[in-house]
Amino acid sequence: MLAAALVCTAVRETFEECGVLITSGSEGPTRPDDRWNLDRVDLTRRTIGMAEVLARRGVALDASLVVEFARWITPHWAEIRYDTRFYGAWLPDGQRADADNSEAEHGAWFRVDDAVAQSEAGYLPLMLPTYETLWRLARALRSGAPLATSVVPSTQFTVRKEAGRVAVLLTRGDTQYVAHEFTRSTTRDHGNGQPASNP
Repeated sequence: MLAAALVCTAVRETFEECGVLITSGSEGPTRPDDRWNLDRVDLTRRTIGMAEVLARRGVALDASLVVEFARWITPHWAEIRYDTRFYGAWLPDGQRADADNSEAEHGAWFRVDDAVAQSEAGYLPLMLPTYETLWRLARALRSGAPLATSVVPSTQFTVRKEAGRVAVLLTRGDTQYVAHEFTRSTTRDHGNGQPASNP
């Protein structure tokens, strides 16, 4: 039940925030129609529900189209903690993502490799979970590796300070490794992914 609810939420948020509707129907991928933007606005205002959006087009949610790729949990020492999942999906034929939503002042779309490169060059500030997930996604896409796994391990991170450098350690399962290192000039180098001893 939780997995189905999370997929439904992911599909809804994707439609609300970037105008992409990830569904399946007898005629293939859903294509924009006259009510596309109106339904999107009404959904954001909560005057209609996702079930009505789907019913109008005769389509249904298809969990196979949405892949859970990563899961991040806020460190135990944080005052407020989050359990966040990252999902991936291919852009349906005939649809185009935009940045027209009520939750951001500015928005833009990037290819995965470009987003990683711009972040590493200092032009695109990204939070650690977002950067790390994009980095892993870029690596998976380049290698042709499948994105989905039967179990998505949760990732937690901690920080170690020594000799003027700050190391961010990621923990996945029982393995901990240095993912990033920062100097006082905030230069970031991606780690080699080798296991690290506990701080």
